[in-house]
Amino acid sequence: MELLLLILSTLLILTLVCHFFYLNKQNGPEKLPLPPGHVSWPFKYFETLDYLKKAKTDAIHEFIAERVHKYKNSKCFKTYHVGQKMVFLTSAEGNKFLFSNDYKLVRSWWPDTFLKVLENAGDEITIEDVTRARKQFLSFFNEPDALARHVAITDQVVQDHFRRYWDGCNEVRVYPLARKLTFDVSFRLLADIRDREILDESLPLMVQVVRAFFALPINFPGTTFNRAIKSSRKLRKIFVDIIKERRSELLEKKNLDERNDILSRILVENYKEGKDVDDVFLAKNLVALLSAAFDNPSATITSIMKNLADLPEISEKVRKEPPASGTFREAIEDFNYEGFRIPKGWKVHWSIHATNRNPEYFPNPETFDPSRFERNDPIVPYSYVPFGGGQHICPGKDYAKLQILLFMHHAVRKFKWEKVNPDEQMIRDPDLSPAKGLPVRLCPYACDNELA
Repeated sequence: MELLLLILSTLLILTLVCHFFYLNKQNGPEKLPLPPGHVSWPFKYFETLDYLKKAKTDAIHEFIAERVHKYKNSKCFKTYHVGQKMVFLTSAEGNKFLFSNDYKLVRSWWPDTFLKVLENAGDEITIEDVTRARKQFLSFFNEPDALARHVAITDQVVQDHFRRYWDGCNEVRVYPLARKLTFDVSFRLLADIRDREILDESLPLMVQVVRAFFALPINFPGTTFNRAIKSSRKLRKIFVDIIKERRSELLEKKNLDERNDILSRILVENYKEGKDVDDVFLAKNLVALLSAAFDNPSATITSIMKNLADLPEISEKVRKEPPASGTFREAIEDFNYEGFRIPKGWKVHWSIHATNRNPEYFPNPETFDPSRFERNDPIVPYSYVPFGGGQHICPGKDYAKLQILLFMHHAVRKFKWEKVNPDEQMIRDPDLSPAKGLPVRLCPYACDNELA
């Protein structure tokens, strides 16, 4: 009798447990609908083409706004982007949700082309590799006095840049020069490279690498992807040579402790701790960091120069007191967002275009009006996130600001300028840049009246 009661009790408990899990499953995210939108054939190709068309004319915000309106102000929609089923979040609340759930519901993700361009002849580099190396590299940037140490170095590079490429010129193309400057600064801070020959050889290679991060992964001679892989290998070779030379200096007991660049600091730390880091692995991560460090600040500098040329009254105010489009995550489990199911493995995209250029958050978003941030108007939390947020907030944000600030300080103190092509537009090809490189006519302040 006791045995029978034990069996019946066990069966009852199992029945209750199974019923609980059944009810939980019925109410779980897997029973929710997917966000509105198109990810199936043939619509996914039309989605991709429409995005690329809008991106070409710097109108990604229109791509997002059209779908928000179409799907009745939905806070998210699904689409097909960079070869993946992807959910776009379209509100400040969505930004907060994503940033708050790093490594809980989502993790960092980049297109496969990003990793393939950086890998080395079959020796694959993974997101985990990049993240681990990134933490070590950037720990030096986050030291309490790190920014102060680098202000003088960055300012010296900026002043040398103006003396070499701007002073005495009647006309310059801003975008390629801004790229050259931010590349020089980034290379100097990362590896203390000052050799003009190395810098001039490396910049075109890095431009090829960056262009392929969102390109089609077609590895045939002449394609963007193929050129990027070849350029990445050449860059790694340059870095490996630098690393070997720096290691040799370390073994000869030259005082690398006096160097402030990241590479030297890492080599010294690893040497003291007896760690042996592969030169190629270190070089690949230097290429990855350099690609992230130089491109976005140059686009920002160019945009500011373009807008100040259109609004000289603001340029004069700046002279008196000079002061990325988003990233991806991958769902690590099914989860519920705004009543929709985001399936495990799907990609999630937050874009600054969803909020920065949305009149719901910023009146007249197309107007260049820096004073909007001086009026103490309330800003909706997570609506202005130029550097992302959460655990993946841009670790180099202060350095990007520093480069931009120092460049603009010297530019507005030295020159007035006007655009050679008044109607020149910003385009994406694939990065945001002026269609013709933004040529401007310069007038040093000694010749104030010539542009008046």
